[in-house]
Amino acid sequence: MSVIDIPFDPQEVNDPTTLHAIIEIDRGPRPQGFAPPQHAGSYGAVLWGQGEVLRIWGAGCAKSDDILRAAAVSRLLAERQGEAKLLVHSKGLVGILGHVARSRGRTVGGKPFDGFGLLKPIQEARDRGEWGLVPFKARAEEPEGYHLAVQSAKSGLGVALRMLPLFSTLATQHKDPLSFIAATDADPDPDGVLSRLEAAHG
Repeated sequence: MSVIDIPFDPQEVNDPTTLHAIIEIDRGPRPQGFAPPQHAGSYGAVLWGQGEVLRIWGAGCAKSDDILRAAAVSRLLAERQGEAKLLVHSKGLVGILGHVARSRGRTVGGKPFDGFGLLKPIQEARDRGEWGLVPFKARAEEPEGYHLAVQSAKSGLGVALRMLPLFSTLATQHKDPLSFIAATDADPDPDGVLSRLEAAHG
């Protein structure tokens, strides 16, 4: 992750009990024809509180935008230190988390619920009060730091698109072969897979 110096509210930045974050996602072209079935995507986030302002991103693929957002929340919860509460500004998530809270991993039609294994722990952490969701609407209500989250998501998407030829192979390492995070700002070239791919096409 990268540490940045921008004019967020100093009281919020230095608050030891509450962390604030804003997340955004980005998507590559939807797969067509004989392309790998994975839909490339990324999340970007800015996290501030406990004396720091950080930017993070994740790159991979997902069946829906909300699964990417949920992956971002999961990462942000992992960055939380101590008992600080996390307040996440995000589009989406409201409906899908509400459904997760009511369901047992099945859709209304009885089919397995996409992303349930990722979403359920996040909803449970929300129920425990570890984090709260602050929804906002695009353009009309974009909070401070939104443009930085967008930039981080674009950084992640660049990596996701470079990894796209590897997704079918990487998918065997994940429970859901169509939704997983393959790289992050903390590990942008896991096991050197990107370097080897680019060397082979050098």
